[in-house]
Formats: sequence, C-alpha cells, structure tokens
Amino acid sequence: MPADELRKVNATRVFLLAQIPEKEKYITQSAINDESNTFGDILQGKFVENYRNLTYKHLMGLKWASTTCHEASFILKVDDDTVYNLNKTYKLLKTIDNPTGLFMGYMLNNTRPRRNKENKWYVTYDEYPRSEYPSYLSGWYYITTPKVAAALCDEAIYHPYFWIDDIFVSGLLRESLGIKLKQLPDKFWLAYYELLECCLNDMIKKSIKCDYVVGPNGGRNNLILEFNDAIRNCNSWGNCTVRSQDQELEKKCIAHKEHTIFGDGGKAEIQYVKLK
Repeated sequence: MPADELRKVNATRVFLLAQIPEKEKYITQSAINDESNTFGDILQGKFVENYRNLTYKHLMGLKWASTTCHEASFILKVDDDTVYNLNKTYKLLKTIDNPTGLFMGYMLNNTRPRRNKENKWYVTYDEYPRSEYPSYLSGWYYITTPKVAAALCDEAIYHPYFWIDDIFVSGLLRESLGIKLKQLPDKFWLAYYELLECCLNDMIKKSIKCDYVVGPNGGRNNLILEFNDAIRNCNSWGNCTVRSQDQELEKKCIAHKEHTIFGDGGKAEIQYVKLK
C-alpha cells in the first residue's frame, strides 16, 4: 500500500515480526534493522518466530496499537496473505456511527477443536477441554478499536495461553469480557482465491467492477498490488460497469476452490485509522 494512500485516510501501517529462528537462512537481523530504520514500520517482539507463537504476536500488535495509537478511531488487523482494499475499508468505517465496543470481522460459529493428531490445528484436552469454541473472528481481517484492544490485552494476563491466536483473542478473551461480535457486510469478502482472481480478471479484461474488499492471495504475494491497481484504474478511468446478476462470480467462475481465506493462518499487519 503506497504511503500517499495511507496518508489520505490518516492511517499508519505497522508490520509485526518476532525474533529470527536460529536456522533461518534468508533473513538477517541487520536487514530487518535497515528496513525499520528506513521506513519505521516494523514492530519486533522478543519471542521466536513460530506458528505456535502467533498469539504473542497478535497481542503484541494490539498492545502497541492501543497504547501508541489510543486516539485512533479504529484498528485494522490483517494477515499477510490477505488481499484487501484500504479505501473501501475506510468507506465502511465512515458508516459506523458509534464504534464503542466494535469488534467486526468474519464470524465463525459452532466450531470444534481438532482432536486428530495429524491435523495442523490438533488441540489436546489439556490445552482446551471444552467440546466447542466460542464464536470468534477469523484473524485474516478484522476491525476493532483501541479501547477493545486494550481490554483484550489486559484480560490476556489472567487467561491460560492458547496458541490458536484468533480463537484466543476474539473468542476466549472476548467471551470473558462479554464483548459482542459483529459480522462484516454481505458481499464484502471472498472466501476463495480463485473467486478473487476471477473478480480481478473481470476488472482488467472486461471493465467490470469488483466490489468485494477482502480475499486470500493464494500464495501470490503481488496480488494485493494488482488488485488495488485495477480498482484504482476503474475509478480513475471511469469505464467500469456494475456486475449484473447473470455475471455473479459464483455462477461464472468455474474453479477448484482450494485456497480458502479461512485456512492457514498468516502473519499479522496492524493499521490504525483515525477518521477525518
């Protein structure tokens, strides 16, 4: 996301990192330091980069945002494998009259712990004895406020650690505080990379608007740039048309739906946004 676009909506972006594992071959601490000194947008914790440490990283970002950016109107948390449009996110935020207690994202209900040892998200009964998780938000993209983020971080001190970060933060901690979750609007997100790719191709080749805001990148790290460039061109050229009912993505996009946004967890990015 270009710096000038961040400034337009009064937003600051921060990337969350942990300590480099000893066996890491491609990234050095000096390179991270150089990046941080140049752009000033890296927040690095003292724990080691590891999938089971994502909860530490998640809370680190919320703690920083709620203390450093306590005057901000909103906090947007996004995983690094997620494609999204900041301007459309900003338009959504402008429609929220009373953000106090806001905790909004894609809600997951009635999910159960995976008890199969071969599963990536295998959870033992010692780690989580209950048969069902409380409702929680997928960690790929959610919106909250500094007040809610601060309360979650405070509550985490008294709660047993749980390594699946979105369940711990927006499920268990949120449940303890009695905070209600809010679902994102319909037609706001695309669950599959293949659908997002179809939406993007239609913008580029057929000049059909893609009104969706969030989706998975399917392992294509540059997809967020392509997606936002296409939206920017639609807006500046003024030649894109609204998608008709007979062109609905679910009907016209024939693809294997393999890359879901609700699958593997990614690394988080924190942005705070203060509305003008």
